[in-house]
Amino acid sequence: MEIKLFVKDGHVAFQCEGVFVRAIQKVILEKETGLFWIRMDDDSEQELDCPICPETIEAIGDYGFCGMGFYHHGQMMGASVFPLEKR
Repeated sequence: MEIKLFVKDGHVAFQCEGVFVRAIQKVILEKETGLFWIRMDDDSEQELDCPICPETIEAIGDYGFCGMGFYHHGQMMGASVFPLEKR
């Protein structure tokens, strides 16, 4: 499952190829590896190797983000960006 993440209007937007993604509590960007850690609402943790552009990584920087983020019925939902301690 490929999930694309990008910054739009100060928010991180999720785009997932027509697949419903459950409410995501927390996403952490590992800047060095380019990996996203996604903590799902059932407290399980997934690691996604997301192909993302350098501009997106730079825009997110040392931030994490949380909230209800998913792509559903053609509607793109965002998640607010907030400072997060590095893992």
